[in-house]
Amino acid sequence: MSEHLEMEYETIQNVIDSWELLRRIPNYDVEAGTLLFTHLFEKCPPAMVLFGFPKDMDPTCEKLKKSKRFVSHAKNMVAMLDRALAMLGPDAELLEEMLLDLGKKHVTIGVPVNAYPIMGDALLQTLRELLGDKFNQQAEHSWLEVYRAFSFEMISVMRKTV
Repeated sequence: MSEHLEMEYETIQNVIDSWELLRRIPNYDVEAGTLLFTHLFEKCPPAMVLFGFPKDMDPTCEKLKKSKRFVSHAKNMVAMLDRALAMLGPDAELLEEMLLDLGKKHVTIGVPVNAYPIMGDALLQTLRELLGDKFNQQAEHSWLEVYRAFSFEMISVMRKTV
């Protein structure tokens, strides 16, 4: 198992606790996913092309947010996070396999390495907005650690293919 996925119990618990708060929001998958991708596309308009949208499209426009493709990507991202977070801790070996497979898919579709920190920023911004003061500094620090570990595993595939 990768040493990057070995984390303190408190870190894992902080992330899971905040994720559970998010899951209590009605239609959390659509709400969180839509906001996440809106932030991603605002921060990195070229990423829109990877998801089949014109890069000059306004990422905040209602046409995009109501698009079946956009909502599908949003829900899939949240579902992937759900699966990954459920594997933190005791299922770390399965998590590593999942992240490596996901990394391979990202290589195939041409996701650049510099997109990972941008997605991380978009994720943290989404959590801050949806959870408000329940997303405290300790939770944010824990999410940073977990996201960096996930990213490291996914990016490691790129290093092997170069």
